[in-house]
Amino acid sequence: MTAYLLNSNHPDGWSKALFFKSMGITKSELLQEISEHLATHNPVGTTTDSPYGNKFIVEGEYSGLQGKSFRLRTVWIVLPGSEICTFITAYPI
Repeated sequence: MTAYLLNSNHPDGWSKALFFKSMGITKSELLQEISEHLATHNPVGTTTDSPYGNKFIVEGEYSGLQGKSFRLRTVWIVLPGSEICTFITAYPI
């Protein structure tokens, strides 16, 4: 997560890193906690089967950091043969 979502030098993830930093999110543990909060308190919006597993998209609003609110889309996957849902990525919407 820190190598991509929170890395302002990453060629693909830099814009996400700048957004998360502007919201006060600079540690992967905090982003994981926010993502888990959204997944726990919002319904699954879209599911997609892929060769890599079953993907789930959860969207929601988060409030609290530095008094700021933002909408976030999180993507999760359950790998074939697993029952564990794993966080993949997140981005503002």
